[in-house]
Amino acid sequence: MCSSDLSFTFLDTDYWNPNTSYRLGHVVWLEIKGKVSTYKLSPNTTYTAYLSFAFSWDFYYGFHVPVETSVGIIGEDRINKLVYLDPRIAKSECQYLKRREDALFEIELGDYFHNDGEARDLEMTVREVKSGKPKCGITIYGMDLRPKRESINLYSKSSHQAHSYSERKIKRRER
Repeated sequence: MCSSDLSFTFLDTDYWNPNTSYRLGHVVWLEIKGKVSTYKLSPNTTYTAYLSFAFSWDFYYGFHVPVETSVGIIGEDRINKLVYLDPRIAKSECQYLKRREDALFEIELGDYFHNDGEARDLEMTVREVKSGKPKCGITIYGMDLRPKRESINLYSKSSHQAHSYSERKIKRRER
């Protein structure tokens, strides 16, 4: 989901490029929401949501404060977690913050298990509205929702079967 598909609270249009990204100006509240229909998701699959972003390395501040993330169906209970967007702090807190090949960062927002239920709206949220600390110098590129990779023991027979099943499932979706 690219940045033009996301909603931002306290958006300043001077910083908005609807085709590629949203560069955050000086704000105190940060709230980003993405939404996707579960109709588009494969049944019986756990998904992980990610936020992709970059910093203006010459000048950014305010991301030493944790942001609250949630992933879940609109109107239902969700599990919230706190993550740090500042790479120096996220690394020390042992959070999954990864620098991608395209030089963007991505951080896990949470997981969602989709069964065969009816089509509903799945919402992914990143927010920091409590600290009152100003934030500046981050560019939001989008949110991703990908099937979660399970850790597999490569030496057991059952893990080979699980890996083969996973490959078949992926190949079936590609058709």
